[in-house]
Amino acid sequence: MRTFSLLEAAAAVAVVGSVLAVGVPAFLRNLHASRLGSQVAVVVQAAEPQSTLGLLLAACGLTARELDVARHVLRGDSTRAIADTLHISGHTVQDHLKSVFDKVGVRSRRDLVGRLLAGGQSETG
Repeated sequence: MRTFSLLEAAAAVAVVGSVLAVGVPAFLRNLHASRLGSQVAVVVQAAEPQSTLGLLLAACGLTARELDVARHVLRGDSTRAIADTLHISGHTVQDHLKSVFDKVGVRSRRDLVGRLLAGGQSETG
């Protein structure tokens, strides 16, 4: 099977007509298309959560510093470790975290990690 570029795959989808992808997350990593006689088959693979973290965080409207703090939280760093690495106070880290939680729609570090590793979807739906 040949791997097509995103543009080629999009064109293949247009040729085929409409494609229904029920249950496929909005973030896509791979599109593959293959000609089967006069038809084109398109395979859509969902992205791994780790490959979409930056995109998910950016989609939440985080500032550059909030992104830095969120990435450290995802690594499991403590408030003190984040503060030392980013050369800011622990209180500033906590302020950034409050803002991140509000923007992502969670209430704790654990919820933040869970939400992001679930591809941005809430646990309830």
